[in-house]
Amino acid sequence: MKIRYILILLIYPIFIIAQKDKHVIKHSIYLEALGTGGYGSINYDCTFLKFKKHKIYLSGRIGTGTNNFTDFENKFNPDLIFTSGLYAFYGKNHHVELGINFIMSLIVQYNPSVRSYRKLNSHLGFSIGYRYQKHPKGLITGIRYTPILEFNTHFRHWAAAYIGYCF
Repeated sequence: MKIRYILILLIYPIFIIAQKDKHVIKHSIYLEALGTGGYGSINYDCTFLKFKKHKIYLSGRIGTGTNNFTDFENKFNPDLIFTSGLYAFYGKNHHVELGINFIMSLIVQYNPSVRSYRKLNSHLGFSIGYRYQKHPKGLITGIRYTPILEFNTHFRHWAAAYIGYCF
């Protein structure tokens, strides 16, 4: 009998969190110009926690982008940038967003002995911006100020604009 009550107590919070809400978007895919993913990036984000009463949503983001498509020999060899982050949104249709990103860049470098190689660097990014999302499913747009702590030593100021689709 006690085991049954313990199982109910352990499983019940999962059912509460998993309740569907028509006004919360679970997934979105968007294209971003500039920002933490370089000059252009494609990103996926998933809302995993909501506080409906306070209109606060938390989401995780992953993305990939590039700064350059060619290397020092003008051959197709893009620099790769991978981002992952945690974002908080506040609002119903007009959202204020705050975020933090971990950024890994694989940049093509020149070395006389091996010609070219990719150098792995890590950076930290921050984000504050505005997101417009009128309907639970459909078009999203936004702008952000996204300063990046490059090589974890100095700031580089970036801005970003994005457009995407929620489903």
